[in-house]
Amino acid sequence: MHIKIDCVVYGLGGCVTELPVLDYDQRFDNVISARSGTSVNIDVGFTAHPDPTVEWFFNGTPLSASGVQASVRTDPWHTGLSVTNVRPNEAGLYKVKVSNKAGSKTATFTIEVKGMNELYHIRIRPIFVCFWSYVVLAAPCNAAFSYCHHTSSVCSSVVCDTRVL
Repeated sequence: MHIKIDCVVYGLGGCVTELPVLDYDQRFDNVISARSGTSVNIDVGFTAHPDPTVEWFFNGTPLSASGVQASVRTDPWHTGLSVTNVRPNEAGLYKVKVSNKAGSKTATFTIEVKGMNELYHIRIRPIFVCFWSYVVLAAPCNAAFSYCHHTSSVCSSVVCDTRVL
């Protein structure tokens, strides 16, 4: 990808001060969806002169004060955010701000966390207590070991035939 340099102050040797320029995967402009318990990694490259400072925010609060369990790594040309074992309360807006004396640039990323109940659709069958020949049997309706039919008013909706057991 071609990076455009915004020179603010020119000197005899060329550009003395340049605005930060950010470079990241444009797919991050969309919502980043993650499952609860997985990891989210966001990497941002940058150029700037003089060397910039880098700050990360979560929902407008500095990341260090937000309570989000994340790690940030930064070198002279790159910064990265890693949220491991992401939880639903860590969903929201993450912003990186790269600044120097020429100005600053920001990029915002939205992370959506799908909780366990959204990932696994568990169908729980109702449990019926069935009476047959003085035997009380508690079993899930339509369980493999029972045969249920709707011919009696002994149970609210089913009677389990114990002959199949």
